[in-house]
Parts: sequence; C-alpha cells; structure tokens
Amino acid sequence: MKKPAPHTVSIVDGQTATRLSPAQQSFNTLIDEIGKRRARLQEWETASDEFHKKYSAHYLPLEQELLGLKRQAVYRLHDAWSHKALGKGERITLSALIADMVYEQVKTLPEPLAREVLDFVGFLRERRDRGEWRDLMNAQATTLVPIWDNAEDKVWDDA
Repeated sequence: MKKPAPHTVSIVDGQTATRLSPAQQSFNTLIDEIGKRRARLQEWETASDEFHKKYSAHYLPLEQELLGLKRQAVYRLHDAWSHKALGKGERITLSALIADMVYEQVKTLPEPLAREVLDFVGFLRERRDRGEWRDLMNAQATTLVPIWDNAEDKVWDDA
C-alpha cells in the first residue's frame, strides 16, 4: 500500500520577498504537518509489515509448539494421576491442575468450538453417570437373585 509521496503545496513560494499573511503561514504550517504525518504513517506501515512477517515466522510456530507441550503435559499428568503411589489429596491436586490446564486451552477457542467442548463435557459426564447407575442396578440384581428366583415364586413366573 505504498503511494508516491505527493509534493507539498504552498500558497506562496518561500523565495519571494513578500511577507505571508497569518492565514497563509497557517496553511503552510498545516501542509508541512500533513507531510510529516504522512512520512510517519509510511514508517508505521513498513514497521507493521515487518512485524507481521516476524510474528508469522517466529511467534506462531512457538505458540503451536507450546500448545502441543501443554497438551502432552495434560496427558502425562493424567497418566500420573492413576499411579497407585499417589494419595487422595495428591490426586485431588492433580485433578485441579489438569482441569486448569484444560480450561486455559479451551478459553482460547472461538465461541462455537467452546460450546462444542462444553457439549462434549456434558456427554462425558452423562456417560459416566449412566455407567454408575448401571453398576448400581447390576449390584442390586445379583443381590436380589435369591429373592426373585425361589421355589415359591416359580408359580408366578408362568402366569
């Protein structure tokens, strides 16, 4: 977006001996100020382009690498959580740390993806709760087998 620098325009050439009116002096001052600001804007655009190139070449790959390392850290902490040497308090601390690390990664997502993650968390919670409920029903069923399957109640099974 580089435009050729326009030539400054002044009402009266500075080489003439004529004294400029205050309005002409003000106009020339404003023209000079516009020229300075255009030069500063051009410097800013050049610096901005260089910044974006460096940002894309250096920062973005480092950020991606950092996110990958954080993801690996979460997986390793999860693996450590299941280690039998950890006590209950250590597991609670580890769970909180894992949750914080996951939250840090999720909050950088755009809103639609964050909603998908929230829906998936709800799905996982529901699946876990259904599994606990199924385990409870199976435990009750094995306990109640002697009560349900007895000789006295066989008559009612065919009715």
